[in-house]
Amino acid sequence: MKRVFICLIAIILLASLACKTPISYFSAQAAKDDTSTKAPGSDTSATPAPRDNQPEPESTRPPRPEEPEYDTYTDDYIPLNERVLGNWYADKAGLLVTLELNEDGFSLSVPGSESLTGNWEAKDGEIVLNGDEENPLLPINDVIFFDTLDLLFTREMPAVYVPAEIITDAREGSFDGFFKAQFVAVSGGTILANVLDEDTIVYIEGTNVALGGTRFGNVIKVFSAAPGALTLSEDALSVKLELQQDSFLRMTLPDTVIYLMPAVLPGTEPAVP
Repeated sequence: MKRVFICLIAIILLASLACKTPISYFSAQAAKDDTSTKAPGSDTSATPAPRDNQPEPESTRPPRPEEPEYDTYTDDYIPLNERVLGNWYADKAGLLVTLELNEDGFSLSVPGSESLTGNWEAKDGEIVLNGDEENPLLPINDVIFFDTLDLLFTREMPAVYVPAEIITDAREGSFDGFFKAQFVAVSGGTILANVLDEDTIVYIEGTNVALGGTRFGNVIKVFSAAPGALTLSEDALSVKLELQQDSFLRMTLPDTVIYLMPAVLPGTEPAVP
């Protein structure tokens, strides 16, 4: 830095001298010409006329900025490998994903499934799991990105859907309405139905139930009513419908559970003004 500053000063001085050279030449030439026309002894060119005591013009050059002082660490500096310790949460299509980073290792898990565990390290500003540098996690401020799984982890647990309690005394007529699949039970949690291409729809009037969507095609069945449920038991079809306290309709099938949200029956939407 010192050598660069010295070179810069030298360049400025050389430029200044270059600008003054023509002026000096013409001043000297004018003095020479004057000696040819003045009488001997009257040459005063060697002694410049005195200047009035005028102040030097102020420089318009901006002041040189002060050299900043750099601290390797500020007082509140926390290394990355300590700053990311603890639990992180992400929402994957309605399913809660938990990332736990501690001094002994890490754990990546979703409800109802076996956790992925192992060692981790902070390397070049990234989080590397089990030495896999091709798929790192990227901490930025208060979040962690995991591009490989398209996850955004935060310190706050996301508001994923948790099924409400069953209305155990719901009777025939309480179920009436139109419902569309919104969530499906997966691995001890719930995931958005459209992620699994689940498009089941249900229309209920008393005990008459119309089932639609890819899973059922389009069929109308008569269910049996009992306090808290409408049920259908056939050789090829077994369905149980229950109302929840959050107004969702819970459909229990032999292989899964679908949570259907109340919706507007197609063709009965209010006119748009």
